[in-house]
Amino acid sequence: MSKAHVPPQCAGNEGAVTRGHWMRTGSTVTLGRADEGGIWFLGQCRSCNSAAGRVFDPAYGQLAAALRPLWLASLTRPSSGPMPIPSMAFSPGAVARSLLAGMCATTVMLRQEWPDVPRLLDPASKLTLPADWKLCLAMTKGKTAYISGTGAGGYISGPRSTDRTPDGNPRVLMTWASVFFPPLAWQLVGHGEQMLLDEGWVNVSQWCTIAPTETRDLREFTTSLPLVRHPRHEVNGDHHWGEMLQHDVSLIAECFDVTDSHSDEARARRRLMARRMIPAEEFEAAAVQRGITLE
Repeated sequence: MSKAHVPPQCAGNEGAVTRGHWMRTGSTVTLGRADEGGIWFLGQCRSCNSAAGRVFDPAYGQLAAALRPLWLASLTRPSSGPMPIPSMAFSPGAVARSLLAGMCATTVMLRQEWPDVPRLLDPASKLTLPADWKLCLAMTKGKTAYISGTGAGGYISGPRSTDRTPDGNPRVLMTWASVFFPPLAWQLVGHGEQMLLDEGWVNVSQWCTIAPTETRDLREFTTSLPLVRHPRHEVNGDHHWGEMLQHDVSLIAECFDVTDSHSDEARARRRLMARRMIPAEEFEAAAVQRGITLE
């Protein structure tokens, strides 16, 4: 296996960008040492990694470069409302394939559950997500990064814990993989995408069906994107957000400041981490008490 950078290195995920992986001591979860070199996973063979880097990653890098000035502007923006998106030409099919290939490195579940995975790296093949999967896009807020594989989560406390679906059930978000790395945020959703759509995320699943050589205008798909963080990186996020993860299928890496790992912000976030790992049975029991059914 080779180092698969998620997102690709050409999108700014390199050099001084640090990564930290979750470490468990008893029931306490901490973030391991902040190692430089970008966020990467050993979940992709060298030939597939090289093929994605050569054919599709440049398109992702170009999109990220075009939107990075907007992200930088948002860091000092007084409002956290949607960010207007400029008109720009890009290759949505190539961007989607670059992203999905990287997501495959974070979890074995994509290869197990999606028969079309082998077609990802063939520019001539047609690619379609499973009918109940959705690829959603937003812009990141702040300087943190959070890359993860498959999991299911929801707000277990705080103001959003009372949110309900139209039929009255608590909201649960099941994702096959998530990529929050400035300037872009992505969620490949298996269930509960309405939680994201209510926040303004844009469903860009159709990008997968577009030939990677085809050029389109970004404003054809959206005129604005919301500014978001992973729920754990919001204020009191570790207290409000709970997830069910399986360590052997879901890898997680974080960075608390992609611009400076030694910044006061990064150090403060590391000190304020408050994560605890509990057995699945205990988590399920707590979910049932709140009216949440986990299938």
